[in-house]
Amino acid sequence: MQNKERLSNIELLRIISMFMIVLSHYNFHGIISNSNIFSQGSFFNQIILSGCILGKIGVGLFFSITGFFLCQQKKFVFPKKFFSTILFYSLISLVIVSICTLAHVDVGMDAKKMIILIVQSLFTPVTGGVWWFATAYFALVLFCTQINRFMILLNKKGFLLSILCLFVFCNLLGNLGSNLHDLEKAIFYYFIGAYIHLFMSDKLTKTYIYSGVIAICGLFINAVGWFLCHSSDSIVRAVSYIITQINEPIVVASLLYFSVNTCIKSNKIINTFASFTFGVYLFHEFPYTRMLLWNVLLNPSDLYLQKYYFPAMLMSVVLIYVIACFVDWIRLKIFNEKIERIIRNVTFFLQRKCLK
Repeated sequence: MQNKERLSNIELLRIISMFMIVLSHYNFHGIISNSNIFSQGSFFNQIILSGCILGKIGVGLFFSITGFFLCQQKKFVFPKKFFSTILFYSLISLVIVSICTLAHVDVGMDAKKMIILIVQSLFTPVTGGVWWFATAYFALVLFCTQINRFMILLNKKGFLLSILCLFVFCNLLGNLGSNLHDLEKAIFYYFIGAYIHLFMSDKLTKTYIYSGVIAICGLFINAVGWFLCHSSDSIVRAVSYIITQINEPIVVASLLYFSVNTCIKSNKIINTFASFTFGVYLFHEFPYTRMLLWNVLLNPSDLYLQKYYFPAMLMSVVLIYVIACFVDWIRLKIFNEKIERIIRNVTFFLQRKCLK
């Protein structure tokens, strides 16, 4: 979101990453977290579902791409586009809640929680934790110049040691319980993206090909790991979970390295759709909209028990993605300049009145 020059090979990966996230949310929020019906689906559906839990890989790619682009930034740049996008989707979410309330649509959220959610989305959309990714991303951008100053001091071995420490203490052990786990994970993947930019940008044919093979194998391991996570044996579940946690950053690094070294000419269509990705996330992952999609409109848990689960899932995910892209296109064409002008004027006013 911060880079002015768009590289279509990286932007294509950004689109794929968001598709992974929406696909994962369809299966995780719509099936796994709603009911314990994994074993009730056919073997084919179980395999498909396991292979579609790609959200953590998609999120890791987003933070790594941020590290790839921002690792050499020396001065803090206020993310006006970030805040204008957040403000727009806070208002869109309010409209969705209002329409559903007037239409007496019950998504399973009590009135008190709904009111708190609306207040948070309007007044504290970043710090209130309405969208955890937005909170972690803003914190990462806020501290990225300090992180970059630290990274300048590191040689290649020091960088790898830092990544290893972040992996063990932030990414792996952080899953056991940490109030800052989202930010810790963001910093870990930021380091991976920065490392690829600083030390692995040169095209090396063999490693470039190998990274693609490693990524494919990693995606297969991820599917097997999630499948075994539903085993009745607790030891098998624990081992499978640990393997997926180790495997995810390997897949992220391999996919980013493969993408960086893929030659794609600047493509306006790819770059345009990539500019919608953050909007796609905000649109479908607002807590109320999430419950509306998975509990009322699409009902993935019902489709999971049917033979047509796979094509229905793909059509649903593509439909959500297309609608969200259209909404974000409206934001960019009609509202973006106006919202950014308001933010710019407020920022200038505060600077003039409050700073020496």
